[in-house]
Amino acid sequence: MVTTYTQGNKTNIVGTTNEQYLADNIFCNDRSISIYTDTSDNTNTKPGYGTNSTLYRWGFGPQRGTNYGNMKMMLTCPQKNDAFTVSDTSKGNGALTYPVGLLSEDEIVLAGGWDIRSNRHYLSIGQTWWTSSPQSAGRGASVWYLYSNGDATYLDDCVNWNAGVRPVFNLKAEVLAQGSGTATDPYRISS
Repeated sequence: MVTTYTQGNKTNIVGTTNEQYLADNIFCNDRSISIYTDTSDNTNTKPGYGTNSTLYRWGFGPQRGTNYGNMKMMLTCPQKNDAFTVSDTSKGNGALTYPVGLLSEDEIVLAGGWDIRSNRHYLSIGQTWWTSSPQSAGRGASVWYLYSNGDATYLDDCVNWNAGVRPVFNLKAEVLAQGSGTATDPYRISS
């Protein structure tokens, strides 16, 4: 995934006129520890480091019969070490080389990916792609992804799967010159 991102950014962003439009905003990889324990195998020991079994904030979802409605969606990043930025170290961690990231599970839910098989939302494109939201660690690493049928899902040790990436770029506010953000009147950037 890093290779794909790096090559795409070098080709299409870095050193081009497109680079001037990008903001150094936070991309969040929220590793907050879940308050829940996986009762099927009691795997949440909650330390969040090493090879200890840990459920992260998005540790439960529709596959375990829970309801997204019980979770508070967040567009903020609670831990600075999970707030990825390029050079902003006052709000972020300064760990990125380029200002590009992945969508979080919160952003997918807010875009309409609320229930399993909710393929009517605009992010469902018939292809499987990764999010930035971890599910668990310990028995293998699991990260949430959007499956080709629209399911927001995870499987144990799924980080070893092949899936796509949908890069996210944050634009500077001043470049949004026209449009209302609807399908018939999309935002357009000034050049």
